[in-house]
Amino acid sequence: MALFFVYAIVRTACYSFTDFDLFKGPGFVGLSNYTALVSDELFLIALRNTIGFSLIVTTVQSMLALALAVLVKHAVRARGLIQTVFYLPSIMSSTAMTLIFLWLFQRDGFMTATVSVVLAYRGHILLFFMGLVALQGALVLNARRRYEGISILDPFFLLAAAFGALTLVVTCAFAGLLPVFDNDLLITWLNTQQHFLFMPVTLWSVALMNVFTTVRR
Repeated sequence: MALFFVYAIVRTACYSFTDFDLFKGPGFVGLSNYTALVSDELFLIALRNTIGFSLIVTTVQSMLALALAVLVKHAVRARGLIQTVFYLPSIMSSTAMTLIFLWLFQRDGFMTATVSVVLAYRGHILLFFMGLVALQGALVLNARRRYEGISILDPFFLLAAAFGALTLVVTCAFAGLLPVFDNDLLITWLNTQQHFLFMPVTLWSVALMNVFTTVRR
């Protein structure tokens, strides 16, 4: 650790204050290199993308990994099979994963179709989740009046709330209260010129693939 990490970090930090190109001795230049960095537009873009990518991947990985660990721990049957299925993407070859995601991220591929469906039925989806939260809260609060220790995520009430919310959505849809939005969507997922929020769409695609392949480790 001291030889290959600590020494290398200290040595690099010292060289960062010099003008050194391996062909001549280092000459001290103070903060000139750092001044040039912060005024370089490409460096600032790369720094923003790197920070955004790291925060998104780390946060999503941690949350999903914790959720999967809890799910596997509470699995009563076929726990070994579930663990194998969850861990399988981690041992697949990078070539296979790349080909799969290239297919997913085609302009008219699976991801584009998924986004199109979500946008077209966004009213249905929003109403479902609002109904789910409202019904779950009502069922749990009513149960807590008679019993203690009822979790807000009680699976029985969650299933009942989901069924009730789905019934509400279907009823409103048949009554014509929920419109279906038309959209002719073609997303170029691997185009570095397109941005979503603070990162190129390409980085969002790579982040999704990274999360999928490493969250189970």
